[in-house]
Amino acid sequence: MTNIDLPALDPDAEARIEEARRSGQDLVTAALADGDEILRNVAESTIGNDSDLLVWALNHAASLLADAQTRALIPYFDVLAYECFLLMPSSSEFESVLEKLSVTAAQAFPGDSAALAAREREWRSRGLGRATVQNVSIEKHNRIYWNDVEAQFRAFEWPALYAEVRKGWWFIGGLPTETSEQEAFKGRFVFTVNRALHKLGFADNSVGVAIGVWLDLLHAKSPHASNRCINNLGTASAEFWTELGASSDTGNGDRVEGTARLNLELIEKWIADEGYSNQELAGRLKASIRAVSSIRNDGNYHGVDVLTKLANLMNRNIDELYKV
Repeated sequence: MTNIDLPALDPDAEARIEEARRSGQDLVTAALADGDEILRNVAESTIGNDSDLLVWALNHAASLLADAQTRALIPYFDVLAYECFLLMPSSSEFESVLEKLSVTAAQAFPGDSAALAAREREWRSRGLGRATVQNVSIEKHNRIYWNDVEAQFRAFEWPALYAEVRKGWWFIGGLPTETSEQEAFKGRFVFTVNRALHKLGFADNSVGVAIGVWLDLLHAKSPHASNRCINNLGTASAEFWTELGASSDTGNGDRVEGTARLNLELIEKWIADEGYSNQELAGRLKASIRAVSSIRNDGNYHGVDVLTKLANLMNRNIDELYKV
């Protein structure tokens, strides 16, 4: 950490960085030992001068070392970046040190430069996302959309659900034990987070970045967050989203689109392009024909759940189904 213009780090931060460096060094040491063992076994088992086998052994040992260097490099860089991320709320300031941090990490562990560059881009996006959403001002929103996102977050109100920072990125724990249920949760939670962030003006294709930006926001704003951990994750997300929506309602009742009209032109064009009849579309949405008819006539019998399914089927956010 010397010869770099970085914010002053406290002893705990320095200790976490040193722990990451030592963990990385352990990986490299183990890889070197494995490579030496391969070379030794080849030397002991080879009769004569088998150059092909020796070349294979050398290449395999080099590959083990390169892989270990990369597996050490990325977490070390992540820990360096997160400690500075916490102390540098300005995205421009944070970006200014990222390149220096990557150089420092690469000097310690000369791994895959492309992997390091990709991770650096993710950190830049995370910094930009934080700057975008931390102080967002919601002047106008679609009340139906807002309530729908809140309901989706409340579906994750499991007392055991939590998130904590591990090596610079958020880890979500307290998930169901079944692998299929875990995957289903992750898919639904990421989808809901992306819907929320979209409304706050941020989008990123990386799941890690999107989750990072949302949980960074909760960690800064939610009473459920402390010491790099967020408890009651579903509740924390729902309560913060509700509070954010309520703040935009105050004094702006005429701006809230509680009676927003559906964009029938968009919906009808999609239905025609896909060639759906009312019965076929009802089957895809697992809804009644009456609900589909209600959507197509901007009626009152379809509900938000069916609209959400339709938006998913159309590969759009639900707010896009309403007129601006």
